[in-house]
Amino acid sequence: MRIIISTFIALLMVGCTGFGGHQDLSSEALYKRGVSYTQGTDRPQDYAAGVRDFIRAGERGHAAAQYLAGIGFYTGRGVAQDYQQARYWFTQAALQGHAAAMNQLGDIYLNGRGAAAEKSWGMYWTGRAASQGDVNAMFVYGIGRLRGLGVPEDIRQGVFWLKLAQQHGRQNMEQLLSTMQQKYPREYEQAGKDIQHWQPLSVAAAEKRMQVVYIQSRLRAEGYSPGSADGLWGTRTASALNAFCLGRQQVCDQPDNKVIELLRKAEREH
Repeated sequence: MRIIISTFIALLMVGCTGFGGHQDLSSEALYKRGVSYTQGTDRPQDYAAGVRDFIRAGERGHAAAQYLAGIGFYTGRGVAQDYQQARYWFTQAALQGHAAAMNQLGDIYLNGRGAAAEKSWGMYWTGRAASQGDVNAMFVYGIGRLRGLGVPEDIRQGVFWLKLAQQHGRQNMEQLLSTMQQKYPREYEQAGKDIQHWQPLSVAAAEKRMQVVYIQSRLRAEGYSPGSADGLWGTRTASALNAFCLGRQQVCDQPDNKVIELLRKAEREH
């Protein structure tokens, strides 16, 4: 009798774990179930349940789930809208190289959602996503370069990224690009040539390139002369950075996180 009762209790505990919803599921299984909930594919649509699964999977390091948890908090679908939580989850995914999360993080900083706006920092994340091949980020980054939004205005770069976005499937670009062609024929032609040699960058390469663009952009905004904001590290950029750091009693000899934080602090102080 004791054996039967013990077996029954053991089975009941296993059943509770299984029906509890997530204890025995991997992060990938939680992510897939969350997608199923939000899309209503093989179960009734339930955004709240979906976001819960994304959070659980995200807590285990699942980048795509972290991104979708961020989307939930960003849109307020399935959970109360909370831009600070959205920023947290987008950041977790972005740090793992998730391009769409980088683009959303760029939006957070560009528009000051849940925090003070940092336009240069927003363009840094958007630029990283664009460099990795995210089509929506290509469009935003192109507009930013055209308008000088957080980065120095650069018509050729702006047209380049807009044409690239169209080439990679961005819809309804014809009228905008036609206007660019009429207004900036030389830059439009050159951008078309540049696109032929473009390849998406790796996560590490995109990070390195956009770190330099960010440093160059912020140095110029601070009144220094780092050269073009082209992402290429050279003597002019190094000299301008050295002058900026000396003015703050710091020693800086390379683009690293210390430099980034000094420049971010300077942007926030303005």
